[in-house]
Amino acid sequence: MIFQRFPDPVAKFYAAEVALALNHLHSINIIYRDLKPENVLLNYDGHIKIADFGFAKFCPNMTWTLCGTPDYLAPEIVGQQRYNKSVDWYALGVLIFEMLSGLPPYHQPVPNPVLLYERISAGPAQIHWPAFNPDAKDLICKLMESDPSRRYGNLQHGAGDVFAHS
Repeated sequence: MIFQRFPDPVAKFYAAEVALALNHLHSINIIYRDLKPENVLLNYDGHIKIADFGFAKFCPNMTWTLCGTPDYLAPEIVGQQRYNKSVDWYALGVLIFEMLSGLPPYHQPVPNPVLLYERISAGPAQIHWPAFNPDAKDLICKLMESDPSRRYGNLQHGAGDVFAHS
C-alpha cells in the first residue's frame, strides 16, 4: 500500500489555508467537527475548500455531542466530556501529521476502536513519530495537546498562536 505524503512546504501551505478556514468558522461561532483529508478539497487554482458541513454546529460556548471521524476525535470527545471549538484545532494537528506521514498519528493496520480511543486518551506520547521537521512536530504537539485549556487555538491569542508558529 502506498501512502500519499506532502513535502513540508506543501503541507504547511494547506495547513495554513485550513487554519484560516477554521478561524473564520470559529469567528462566526461555528464548530466544524469533521476535519479530515476527504473533506478538504482542492479547487482549480490549488486552494482548499472545506466540504461536508453535516457535523458543523453553531456553538458559541460548549457542546457535548459525540460525532466526527474516529482518528480525528479530540480526547475530550472520546471521553464524552463537553467541548468547544478547540476540537477543530486538535483535528488540524492530526491532519498535519497525516499530510506529512501519509497516515493519521494513531493509525493501526487492523482497526480497533477501543485501542484507538485509548491511544487518543493517552495523548501524543503514544505516537510513533516519523522524522518530521522539528517545527512541524512542535506545532502538531501543541495542536494535539490533550488538555484543551493548553491547546493552540484555544489559548488567550486564539488562532494567533497557530498563525505565529514557525
